[in-house]
Amino acid sequence: MNVPFIDFHNHNIWHTDEVLEVVSVHGHQQKQKKYYTIGYHPWWTLERLAESQLALLSESYADDPFCLGLGEFGLDNLKGADLDLQEEIFIQQIEVANQLSAPVIVHCVRAYDRMIRLRANYGKTPWVIHGFVRNQVLAGQLLDKGFYLSVAPHEKMNKVFVEMLQYIPLDRTFIETDSEFNTDIWNRYRIFAGLRSESEDKVREVIFENFKIFFDHKWKTPKWCERTALLIGNDNLEQLQNAKILLVGLGGVGSYAGEFLVRAGVGEMVIIDGDTVDETNINRQMQALQSTIGMSKAALLSERFLDINPALKLRAYKKFMEPEDMEALIKAERFDYVLDCIDSLSPKLVLLKAAVQHKVKVISAMGAGGKLDPSKIRVAGVFETKECKFAQTVKKRLKREGIRRGITAVYSEEIQPKHTLEYTDGKNYKKSYYGTISYMPALFGLTMAATAIRRIMKAGQ
Repeated sequence: MNVPFIDFHNHNIWHTDEVLEVVSVHGHQQKQKKYYTIGYHPWWTLERLAESQLALLSESYADDPFCLGLGEFGLDNLKGADLDLQEEIFIQQIEVANQLSAPVIVHCVRAYDRMIRLRANYGKTPWVIHGFVRNQVLAGQLLDKGFYLSVAPHEKMNKVFVEMLQYIPLDRTFIETDSEFNTDIWNRYRIFAGLRSESEDKVREVIFENFKIFFDHKWKTPKWCERTALLIGNDNLEQLQNAKILLVGLGGVGSYAGEFLVRAGVGEMVIIDGDTVDETNINRQMQALQSTIGMSKAALLSERFLDINPALKLRAYKKFMEPEDMEALIKAERFDYVLDCIDSLSPKLVLLKAAVQHKVKVISAMGAGGKLDPSKIRVAGVFETKECKFAQTVKKRLKREGIRRGITAVYSEEIQPKHTLEYTDGKNYKKSYYGTISYMPALFGLTMAATAIRRIMKAGQ
């Protein structure tokens, strides 16, 4: 399982894909396709909120899967409106949160007595004090009242801050950058772990669990995944949500494999294809339409996959990967599975060799062209395949590289008629192709996705 770093609260999009960050949005600020929370900050809110402003909070949380909670809002005794007015505005937003069962990110500066009272009177959902820097006595009081605490460790902390960080329980803690990026999130985790004599891996794992609990209403089982969870159970769905898959080749096989992975709830994917849609693709490729001819296959599928699951962590390479780039990618990242849907021999062998050498589980599509009978599709080790000319060539080349195991293949035992083969000019590593029917590449992709999904679930049991 790939456990991300959580940057629990910030005001900019700082990070790479290994960080799951939650951006704080003030009111009508522009939102991007990143996780965020929304609220009216006490510094910039100088009068009671209008119904339209409260409706924005409600609609954002109810309708946008990227909106994980409400906030930051709260009380600030140093800046903003009169504290009594701040409290009225705070209660307005808390009432929306209670109606929606939404968690709340709280801003609090020198108003902790009031905040503890408000928690006792209005707190029906999880609350977290973000950017907490006070002493362990106050931390204990807040924890006793049910608050979580979000902290931003850095290199130049005073003794009181250090003692508080050593005191607070890990299972009620988050780490953030807020608006200060002098110390990045990785170093904040490192500093925090060092203060507590914990491993960074443990800190990351516990904070990710805290994140899932705090944002449970949105994070655990999205409404669109409810039927999947009913069939496979929440634990298996979580395994899929935590899985990371590399999908290479987005033609007839790869486009459908990706579709089924995304709809099953796989949480992170890297997709690669440098090709554009050609009119001849329309008979078998998911993204190929008259209206998409000439457009990037990877870009089209990226848009489609994010429309299915806006929470998907997706990275798309809209290019053909050179051998050294493919090797570097597989070496650098931890994939649960590689799905090889490449239909050209040389890049296919580069991918398979890299996956085997780095001990990454791989499922490889053999030839779907020249086939008509769905009942002949099989799943087996690549050296157990039969009646597939493409597989025969792949096996010969793998043997030359000293590879004889470690690759699962999806193939068909149906014999390809010779008249369905045509040769090309060799562009983009492809020397020939078979005629194809609409459903066979899709069924290959379905079988690859099903194999990966079932094995990921089994591995988590």
